[in-house]
Amino acid sequence: FFFHGGSADALTWARFSQLLGTERPFYGLQRPDLDGSEVTHTTVEALATDCVKEMRMVQPKGPYLVGGHCLGGAVAFEIAQQLQTEGEEVESVVLIDSYRPGELPETVLVKLQSRLQLGMFWVRKNYYYHGGWQKVALLPGKVLQKLIPAKSPLTSPGPQDVEEAQPSQLDDSKVPYEYRYARAQKANELAAERYVPQPYAGKVKLFRADIQILDWYFGRELGWQVVAKDGVELTKIPGFFGNLFNQGSTPLLVEQVKKYLAGLR
Repeated sequence: FFFHGGSADALTWARFSQLLGTERPFYGLQRPDLDGSEVTHTTVEALATDCVKEMRMVQPKGPYLVGGHCLGGAVAFEIAQQLQTEGEEVESVVLIDSYRPGELPETVLVKLQSRLQLGMFWVRKNYYYHGGWQKVALLPGKVLQKLIPAKSPLTSPGPQDVEEAQPSQLDDSKVPYEYRYARAQKANELAAERYVPQPYAGKVKLFRADIQILDWYFGRELGWQVVAKDGVELTKIPGFFGNLFNQGSTPLLVEQVKKYLAGLR
């Protein structure tokens, strides 16, 4: 099971892989620049091509099983596309809380709906995890921060930082992980903006948190129904978008993923 985690490094998925058991070998895929080296991959296609090369070093021929979280889902989808083009069989594309890349219309109503949805999401999430209405009074400030995020030179490198940063400027392993992660996030945002997924014929499985932010616009299959020619098999997991890998939701997610993988045999 080859799994791409978007902006996170491969070790992020260690617990997830351990809980899945030993039925299938699990390989975590990551951006090559997370080691602090130069950012060279600013398209989903380039990320996928790099992953396919690494996958073939482990498994030269299919059938392949690929998956991903967040933008890693789009990378996994593109990996499957490239493998099919090369004549390989793909068992399934497993997406976990991953939206199909796509821009929201720049209309006043859509912007307003997005902000209201995001605000409600954070209120519900904080209430769920912290509990008690007495703490809800502390949330408006947090919600405002989410709606109008503060910019920081360290945590939010701009496009020029992403595309022009050289190893001489950012000395590999000496670069703080927080900066490397933020830089990867920016590169992934750029890749998502550029990516237009093509129609795909094959199994697509989506595990998504029950409570989302943009499903009101993209649909219950988070947009993948537009490009999955054979449809999207959907399983909802109790919890909040972006939190399926926390202590509470992970066992529920693992149980459903294991059940699905067992059915592929």
